[in-house]
Amino acid sequence: MNEITAGMRMDEILSARLRALYVKYGYRIYKVNRFEAYELYVQNKNFLTDERVLTFTDLNGRLMALKPDITLSVVRNTRDEQEPVRVCYSESAYRVPRGGDRFQEIMQTGIEYIGNCDISVLAEILLLAQKSLYTISERYALDISHMGMVQELLRVCRIQAEDYPEVLDMIRRKDRHGMQAFAGRRDIPQREQELLDLMIILSGPVRAALERLRAFQLPESTLQIMQELEHIAQLSEDVWRGTLNLDFSVLGDMQYYNGLTLSGFIDGIPSPVLIGGQYDPLLSRLGRQGQGIGFAVYLNQIDRCAPEMPEKEVEVIPVGKNPRQAFAEAERLRETGRTVILGEKEESGKC
Repeated sequence: MNEITAGMRMDEILSARLRALYVKYGYRIYKVNRFEAYELYVQNKNFLTDERVLTFTDLNGRLMALKPDITLSVVRNTRDEQEPVRVCYSESAYRVPRGGDRFQEIMQTGIEYIGNCDISVLAEILLLAQKSLYTISERYALDISHMGMVQELLRVCRIQAEDYPEVLDMIRRKDRHGMQAFAGRRDIPQREQELLDLMIILSGPVRAALERLRAFQLPESTLQIMQELEHIAQLSEDVWRGTLNLDFSVLGDMQYYNGLTLSGFIDGIPSPVLIGGQYDPLLSRLGRQGQGIGFAVYLNQIDRCAPEMPEKEVEVIPVGKNPRQAFAEAERLRETGRTVILGEKEESGKC
């Protein structure tokens, strides 16, 4: 621990390290407003993990909300430019976590990229996601999926659009029994049932997982996405020792996500500490051009795996009858790197 990070909490230290990582890749630090007009979240509630939002009435009578999501604020408050928008942030969002029963302040550090999301950009996003997880712990896993590919596979399985929400929910929950019952009710052929089952159980390194999918007769559109995923994974793995896993349960809402989605885990923490994805439909919905992708690291969860901060030796200098001398002596000792406070009697301890 150096002089700059002395006294900082682990989440603050990690936030600083993550921002430093993102700045190296050309991302500029961006400050997000703490609250936005409530209508922004009402109009895009499907993008949120929970529809409940903390609101208040501004002095001009306008209904405002403490922001439950960072991406919406970034998309709303940045502008289309000739060069891609690359921003990173350390902010708090205020919402009810998935499965929770109360509002929480959720501290997160992340990046947003708005521009042409070609293969090199997507590979760099995955690289940054892996490096972000590695900054927290060497024992991590990054799972990816692709909403466009999932949609194509559902078409192959003859799933009707009105059944997408139910089927996607079963894939997210890895509910094989529920999927079998659904397929029976819809008279889905055996081969397509096997593909639906594979979408639930498939999880492993990208190229090995895609090889299992090639046993099925898939349309050209799906094969093209598979080739892109292989290329993206290869670019990332060429410069980083980590492993990317394909897992179709890593899904977002089809109204907002259309491409790569990702979810990162740290050993010892059951829920993901990193979540992100490509959100082109959200940009279009908010009147923006181009493509967008980003992810956030949820720092609230990190204290579960963070090492306990070591206690520090503290010396107490008695003020006594000569406060001037005590004040000067305490300052001299602090300049040598020691932790010193003024007190009634001379002693030492830990803090």
